[in-house]
Amino acid sequence: MVHLACGLSRRAIAKGIREIQEGVAPSEGRVRGPGAGRKSITVSDPHLLAALEEMIDCQTRRLDRRKYPTGRTVSDEEMKRINVERNKFHGDWN
Repeated sequence: MVHLACGLSRRAIAKGIREIQEGVAPSEGRVRGPGAGRKSITVSDPHLLAALEEMIDCQTRRLDRRKYPTGRTVSDEEMKRINVERNKFHGDWN
């Protein structure tokens, strides 16, 4: 019944009971033993970091920080040639 109530396997519960009876305590400042627990996401998905850096680079690469003269009008024809993509999250704000 305990395993159903807490969601742990019977094996994990038995191991915990054994560790308590033997006086085994986790390392200082740790809950799990060394090497235990989930691996870093970059270990399980080695391409993730490069993909995130590419996404960030893509966004910052598009920023145009040059100064332009004010009062310039742009024709409808010029606007049609500009490659503007609607943002999926706030497309009406673009």
